Amino acid sequence: MPAFRFEHPRYASAEVLGHGAQAVVLRVTDRDSPNRALVAKVFRPGAFDPKELSGEFALLSRLHAPGLARAHDFGTDRGSGAPFLIEDFVDGPDATAWVGEAFDMRHRVERAADLLVGAASTLALLHDAGFVHGDLKAAHVRVPAGGRPVRVVARPESPSPATGSSAVHDAQQQALLEEAIPA
Repeated sequence: MPAFRFEHPRYASAEVLGHGAQAVVLRVTDRDSPNRALVAKVFRPGAFDPKELSGEFALLSRLHAPGLARAHDFGTDRGSGAPFLIEDFVDGPDATAWVGEAFDMRHRVERAADLLVGAASTLALLHDAGFVHGDLKAAHVRVPAGGRPVRVVARPESPSPATGSSAVHDAQQQALLEEAIPA
């Protein structure tokens, strides 16, 4: 597999932090503001309609919610043409690692409860703003050193009502319910 390349005049790429079916996440340095800790989430070419992603960025960049990694920029990779989001880098373990670092069962339960409350609060704020996450998992919840849990924004698996596709999302949710609860 060839090495991943990210090309943009404003952002210098650094190490790849992770990759999945939808995107590659890597550390970047903003040449205009080099002291900000940022990541680029570069979506696979053709995985999503850039107009839909642009609408989601417009929503997420305006949200200033506790527990939410902020979205700062939306652009296009110069090499591949793939859309990308620039977000805050959260330096800390993911939810599984953070809970697993607890010294005994009681402490693990307390940490898990803190994570659930923090993630649920952040999701409630996102839902109130019309955004459906669709891909919440332990790897997308990070805990900064000495801080409260942060839910790192990830691209939803299903279209967000914020981008005008709530009918699609509602139909997908209804199909899942019908599958789970047969008539």
